[in-house]
Amino acid sequence: MSDLTHTQLEALKEYTLEDLDCDARFTRFIESSRTAIAIVPEEYGEPRCFAHKAGSGSFGKWIRLHKPQIDVVIIPAHQQIELRSSDFWLPLVYLTQDIALPVYINIASDYIAEKMRNALKGDNPTIHIKAEYQDQKSGTIKRFAFKGDHDALKAVIKKFDINEFMKLK
Repeated sequence: MSDLTHTQLEALKEYTLEDLDCDARFTRFIESSRTAIAIVPEEYGEPRCFAHKAGSGSFGKWIRLHKPQIDVVIIPAHQQIELRSSDFWLPLVYLTQDIALPVYINIASDYIAEKMRNALKGDNPTIHIKAEYQDQKSGTIKRFAFKGDHDALKAVIKKFDINEFMKLK
């Protein structure tokens, strides 16, 4: 079976990709950092504040332990969002050019697989992933978002055609 095209992936409705107008925080990160992955706080709540999702620190430590060749930094936040469900909400990450989106998605999948080893039989939590990166050709900042179960994530990884993916608007 051949790789899924963008149209086929869109039909799955497992991920979205949007262009971001001007993300000043991301631009500053790209201009000033040599880190491959930055785990960053997200705007949340009223009044708006920047907070990390629960488990952001654990995810960063896991990457450092299992993928020591990849530089990762956790941008500090004064608050943490408590999530009370069996879903996996991975933190928003910024990716530099030296780590491709498919590499990050594989890292996230490996992390989820390890976490799910301790899940109750029959649990099928929803996985939420967001990553921002800069399209090399256009210079556009893009946000990738995935929402689905682990089987869907593995299917997207297995069929991922980066050439089709990068043709998105």
